[in-house]
Amino acid sequence: MTTICEAQRGVEMFHLKHGFKTGLLQSLVKGPLEGQAAWLQDWLTTGIQRSHMIVQEASELMEAWHDQDVVEIADAIGDLLYVVLGSAAAAGIDVEPIFNEIQCSNMTKSRNEGRSPLHPKGENYQPPDLKSILLRQFTREASNHGAEALIRARQLFEEKP
Repeated sequence: MTTICEAQRGVEMFHLKHGFKTGLLQSLVKGPLEGQAAWLQDWLTTGIQRSHMIVQEASELMEAWHDQDVVEIADAIGDLLYVVLGSAAAAGIDVEPIFNEIQCSNMTKSRNEGRSPLHPKGENYQPPDLKSILLRQFTREASNHGAEALIRARQLFEEKP
């Protein structure tokens, strides 16, 4: 059985083989400050391309489902997984702990019956704490690259005005 982490590493190997972007957030944290304008352009271009691929694969899933073509449904689901994992690899986000946190959060949701407008996801709902997971991922990696890298890693998660 392949874990999410192993699947993401496999997709990352595909990216490296074909010269696609990987680890963009790590390169921002570790890279020189004067390279940030070029990094931002890579970030935006990659994000637009990755989002477009996800939409394209989701459209193929909708079409396959409408056509009741089970083989094409499976193909579209597999392609969506591959593109989403590739997006995580491009960003440099280890997606397995993110998925696990979202799974735990989703399990605190209740069904629609009896929900109040004040608690649309249920009174016991606990939102995922993704910020803490990402902060751990990037500060752990940045700690190997000096104080400046550690400061930049923490700045990624500061509140934006």
